[in-house]
Amino acid sequence: MQAASCRAGRTLLISGPRQIGKSSLLARVYQHARDSKIRTVYLDFQLLGHEQLSSLDNLLIAIANQIYDDLSLNFCQLEQAPDSEPEPDALPEE
Repeated sequence: MQAASCRAGRTLLISGPRQIGKSSLLARVYQHARDSKIRTVYLDFQLLGHEQLSSLDNLLIAIANQIYDDLSLNFCQLEQAPDSEPEPDALPEE
């Protein structure tokens, strides 16, 4: 299972009957990936509300927001070298 979690661009689906340790397995694989400095996204569709599930557009927006939230810190780190000066925010002209 660890080898599967270390390959880039993989989706991991864990299925099985209730109460056999799926959540525990997922938690271990997720932590292993994070410890290996692999950017990860955790999507739990059970946490989505009625509004997010009411249409395909709302569902896709919810998924995109979760991906952005989980990866945005890594994107910020990649956008700028640690010792460079930050660029001033560009304000739109009115």
